[in-house]
Parts: sequence; C-alpha cells; structure tokens
Amino acid sequence: MKLLKLFIFCALMLSTLSAMAFNPEDSQTLSKHLEADSYHITKLDLVKVLLEKDDFRTRIPVDENLRYNDVAAEDAHLVEKMRQLGAISRSNIEPNFNPDRQLSLWKALTIIFKYEGVPVKRFLIEKELFKAKVSNINPDSYLAPVIAKAVAMGLIVPKDSKVNFFAKVSAKDLSQILNRLDNPLGSKQLTISLPGSVLQGKKTYRILEDVFERLKNDFLDKDKLDDKKLLYGAIDGMVRAVDDPFTSFQKPEQYSEFKKNLSSEFEGIGASLYINDNGDLEIISPISNSPAEKAGLLPGDVITHANGINLRGLNIEDSIELIKGPKNTTVRLKIQRANTSLEFSIVRAKIDIPLVTAEVHNNDIAYFKIRSFGSGTAKILENLYNAIEVEPKGIIIDLRSNPGGYLHQAIAVADLFLEPSKVVVNVSYTNIIEKQLSTTPASIPKVPLVILTNKGTASASEILAAALREHLNAKIIGEKSFGKGTVQELVSYTDSSALKLTIAEWLTPSLKKINKTGVLPDIIVESRIQDMQGKNDPVLNRALLELR
Repeated sequence: MKLLKLFIFCALMLSTLSAMAFNPEDSQTLSKHLEADSYHITKLDLVKVLLEKDDFRTRIPVDENLRYNDVAAEDAHLVEKMRQLGAISRSNIEPNFNPDRQLSLWKALTIIFKYEGVPVKRFLIEKELFKAKVSNINPDSYLAPVIAKAVAMGLIVPKDSKVNFFAKVSAKDLSQILNRLDNPLGSKQLTISLPGSVLQGKKTYRILEDVFERLKNDFLDKDKLDDKKLLYGAIDGMVRAVDDPFTSFQKPEQYSEFKKNLSSEFEGIGASLYINDNGDLEIISPISNSPAEKAGLLPGDVITHANGINLRGLNIEDSIELIKGPKNTTVRLKIQRANTSLEFSIVRAKIDIPLVTAEVHNNDIAYFKIRSFGSGTAKILENLYNAIEVEPKGIIIDLRSNPGGYLHQAIAVADLFLEPSKVVVNVSYTNIIEKQLSTTPASIPKVPLVILTNKGTASASEILAAALREHLNAKIIGEKSFGKGTVQELVSYTDSSALKLTIAEWLTPSLKKINKTGVLPDIIVESRIQDMQGKNDPVLNRALLELR
C-alpha cells in the first residue's frame, strides 16, 4: 500500500475549497494534519484518490465523443481512465459526470468496489444474517448488496445494527475505508490531509493572509472593499508572476467571452493576439476576410493603443476587452510596425470563419486553405477533397495566418494523409513525453504535397506542417512560422472563473522544438504588403511552380 497525500486547495486558502491536486514530493508541508471530518468527498475527489493510490500518472488520450460535458480539461483523462476500468459509466443522452457532487456512503462504496474489482452478490444475500447486522436496510433493496459486502469485509462497522448509508463521506471516512480495504492488518496507513496546506506550509502565506485581514479590518474605506475583487486581484498577480504570455487567469465575465470566441462566430476586428516577450500586445495573425485583414493589419504588428488607451502592462483579457465590441462600431488602433507608427480606424463586424475552403488550380492541383482548427475541420477537408471532380496530381495546404485551434483536429487532418501509428506530435510534460499517433488509414492518396506558411502560422498549424514534412516529405514554402509550441489547459472553477495554464510543450515527430523556434520553410518566399492586400500571391505562385 502506497502512502497517499491528497491536497485540497482553497482559493488562496482564504475561503471555500475550490480544487484538488497531488504532490507526493511536498509531504514536509503536511507536518500537521487538519481535521478532515468537515470536508465531504466529491465524486471527482474519489476518482483522484483511487488513481493516485495506485500511482496512475499517465495522461491517456480522451476521445472527444466520450468526454463528459462538465469535466474540466485537466481532469478529463482521469475520468476517462475510470470509465475504461468500468468504475463509472457515461450516458449518451446526458453525458454529465457531476464532479462536484458529494458522495453518499453507498455511492462511494459502489464506485470503490467497481474500481477494485470486488465482486458484489446482487441476489445471493443471506437475508437473516444481514438483518441481524444491519436492521435499517431491507435485504431486498438495491442498497443491500453493496452494504452487505462492505460490512462483511469490515470496511464499515454498523452502529447499533444500523448503517447511515446516505450520509456524506468525509475525508476521514474514506481514509478508514481504503485503509481497511488495502491493509486489513493495518500495517500501513493511507493519509488524506485536508484542507490544502501547500500554501499554509509557506511562511509567505502568512503575509498574504495578514494583508487580506488588514485590508478588511483596518483600511480607511474598508466598507467599499469587495472580497471577490481582492481575491481575483491576488490570483491574477500570482499568475502574472509566472511570466508566461499564454498562462492567464480569467474572471467569470472574461471566461464567458473566451468561450464565445471558441465558436466560429463572434463580433470584433478578427485577429489572433498574444502578449509577446516584451510585454506588448502582438498580432499572431488577422483572420482571413476579417476587418483586421481588410484594414491592412499584419502578423507581427504590435497594438500599442486602443481608442487612446495605452495597452502596455495590461493582460491579454483586458486588452481584448478594449479592442472587441459590437458589429458596426469603430475602434481606433495605434500600431507599431518595425520602426513605423501607424493608426487604423476599424469597423467591427460579425466574424464568421469558414474553417476550410478549396480550389483547383491549373486543372489538377488541389488547393485547401485551412483558416483554423475548429470543430469538424478534418471532416470538412475530407468532404471538400471528395467533391473535387478531377484526381489531383498535387495538393497545396495553405496554413498562412492560421493561429491554430484544437490539437485533436490537427491530428485528425494528419490522419487523412498518414498511415496508422505515425507520430503526429510529441507532447512533452515535466516528466513524460506523450506521443500522439495517427489512427486510421490515409483517405487522401499520396501525391506531391506543399505546405504554405507565414509569420501567422501558429500552434496546431505548425504541428501539422512539421508532421507532414517529416513523414511525407511535404515541401514547406513561405516564411518561418510563428513558433507557438506550448500546450495550455483550461481549468474552470465553480464561480465561472478559469485558469489557462501552460502545462507542456509540443515537439515534432523527430523531437524538434517548435516553441520560439518555429518551422523553417524549405523555400523562403516573402509576401509584400501589396501582395497580401491584392490578387498577386507570390507564395502560391511558387508552390504551383513546384508542383508542375
């Protein structure tokens, strides 16, 4: 039996419990166990305890069709593992897991028995013996088999011949049950320590707590202070201190907007943005046919002001809040392009992004423009290919100004071209490298392949370009890609806020770095501003010449 440490974190340890994490190397911070009867185990808590108990650390892939609607991205692989083990089930009609539901004793035992493979006799209970031990449960009820098994194994001990089967299970209760299950002789003990002491074990936490208390008690205008605003400010400051442009804390209203922007329709100028290493708001790429592109904004442009407000020092969410807005309204942007300062007045619009478009050039060259990797990108591409009336002798995939999107969609597009079991991308976490493989036979015939890239080719589009070059010798033409090679997970909280957290790095199939390096083209062709705004396209022209 392994020693288990379960840490429940508070929102900055100042109020209600909000998240759970494991840190087996931080046991020295738990010198004092806190009273655990006051915290009731949730369904997700139990999943984490059982898997951590058995040292499960591998991030398994999760089929999007099997995901639960209400499970955060960081926990999806844990819940999927429990489903694969048969410990939980998923309804196709209403695929909710209810991770925050506090567990009754009967429900917790049911999940534990399924996970551990403990056989439960559904219809073979010795009724008289059961009634003698548990008088308040009918031997014929659906509750009886699980409770009878638990009593027989000594996991629970009836009090006055009664079992409070609907009582909420505390951390202390769960610790005792699992100790008795795995160590009937009590040789080793499983410890569940609550609430989270990772911060409380740090001396500086006392300063944070003291500052909060002094503001609440001694500040001149203390009646005007908002607890939530104070806490959000502290969290945001802590996240900013990480100094990662892609890690951010989103307040509920910001998270709501973020979710809207994941769809293919939203209102604004239509550009992918990020905070660069200098702390400036930089354009990754304007979206094709968007107001930003039509106005002449380019990848690499730095937005310094919006409607006269200096954006320097603002986080990504606050900056976007100043730039976006309802359609038919105007935003004035001040742009720094190399050593030139420019000003633009852009009328916002409804941005409807066609994920993939197709053309046929020179009668036998198939051209596909992938604007982003949204839901269904791979299927759309496959359907467009099948609709082509000629058999292409070459294929061009245009990933210019494609800011990325869903990783699984980039892998699905690669699937169309690759045979099974080819590494599409390596995901490098702090302690493991996970290989993401192609899974299905190629549905698009093997023909000469050219990929178009520029400074706005980022993230998932860089992964696809590198994978097709390394496996199919696809030729990349254009400019070096953006170099966004880190992986973010979105952790949502019960107050509708969220943390976007960098957790890993993407590497090409041959383990080459993408982050801050980008994908170098085989043939460099730069696009001039007038080319990008007009009909002449030297990059595409060079690709067509290559496929003659």
